[in-house]
Amino acid sequence: MTKKIIRTVEELKIPAVASHQVYYCQSKERLLKEIIVANEGMNGSRHYLYNQATLDDKEDRFSHLPPQHLLALEEMINHWLFLNDKQLIENLIFKYPQVIVNKVGKVNIKQPPLNYSATGSSRKEENDLILAYTQRAQEIFGNH
Repeated sequence: MTKKIIRTVEELKIPAVASHQVYYCQSKERLLKEIIVANEGMNGSRHYLYNQATLDDKEDRFSHLPPQHLLALEEMINHWLFLNDKQLIENLIFKYPQVIVNKVGKVNIKQPPLNYSATGSSRKEENDLILAYTQRAQEIFGNH
């Protein structure tokens, strides 16, 4: 199905972008996602991946959950190898995102400052968190 969608947008000259759902930065944080999936939610509802994770014939109940960490460049490329088209993969990962960025231009988000006074958080803690995520992104993708 994914191949058919990508081929269709290629024919229509619409830039498609390769992506995946990211719920945590590093694969070692997967345990947190497994805990969320395993726990019962509000009103007895379960996470949408719960049934997939708990099928009886699986030795490791969570081994079949999709990876949802921030993929490194090589992982992202490997994730799309099923397309069997090197040029298309390069377009989806490198070329088309830049095409979209160029069409959109500069985005300026004006948001009121967050108030952490109830939690005792400080501007320093917020800056430390931003710095940690920025450094991790640079480790994975380099400075671009």
